[in-house]
Amino acid sequence: MSGSADRPSGVASGDHVRLFERWLHLRVPKQTPADEVASAVQRAIADATDTVEREGSAVASASTEADLLLRTRETLQAHAEQLMRAIGGVKRSRPGLSSTTGPVPLPVRLLQRYDGGLTRLADVDRRAILFRLELGLSWPEVARLLKKPHPDAARLTVSRAVARLAREMVR
Repeated sequence: MSGSADRPSGVASGDHVRLFERWLHLRVPKQTPADEVASAVQRAIADATDTVEREGSAVASASTEADLLLRTRETLQAHAEQLMRAIGGVKRSRPGLSSTTGPVPLPVRLLQRYDGGLTRLADVDRRAILFRLELGLSWPEVARLLKKPHPDAARLTVSRAVARLAREMVR
């Protein structure tokens, strides 16, 4: 494969790039420039593609697309943690979206509990949460990536995964 030309179209689509940009904005200091976030997302997608190609997953399938999405998130997670260490952590107030300023970063402690809980989940639960809640993929996309027979099966998987995550976050 030769990088982006052969990359599964869904991974680097404008929609996924925007989802990853929003995801990263929720994890980095509010003052992080938008062009730095966009650049980090583009690098993460390219790095994830190269890694998956090196590992021999060159088939443009649901498994490859899922691997690319997960590896892109891992790369961005490392970038966000690097930025937070560089500024010494920032106390956050209300998470969510602001109509005037865009995404408001989530509180550092909440993110730590969330990420810690995710690491303790089974792979299928972690993927279900990442695909639906973090990336906002549609139910049919989640079903396809999780290899579920129907979107309703994906909904049930995500629902159960969220319940498990909630239990892990209070541990």
